Amino acid sequence: MRDFLEGKLSGIPPGGMNAVDARDVAAGMIRAAEQGRRGERYILGGPFVTVAEVVAALAHLTGHPAPRGIPYPVALAYATISQTWARFTGGETLVTIEAFA
Repeated sequence: MRDFLEGKLSGIPPGGMNAVDARDVAAGMIRAAEQGRRGERYILGGPFVTVAEVVAALAHLTGHPAPRGIPYPVALAYATISQTWARFTGGETLVTIEAFA
């Protein structure tokens, strides 16, 4: 979100994430602590949203134009090159292959 707002997002990567309001997670954690059973696990999540959907919403709210989407093969190739370069240089990669697997 910050990269989009600062104009640093040159393209929208494929994929998405589970989106949930932090207040809902906090309420769910309290409820699990109060009413949950020992050894049980609880998933505190919301709907899956794509990065494109998040960027479209930000563009609508801010009036900033949304960048174009990055095709999956291009994103995967970039991740492969970035991760390989990081291994050779000892640096950090901006994105990993696993992010698109």
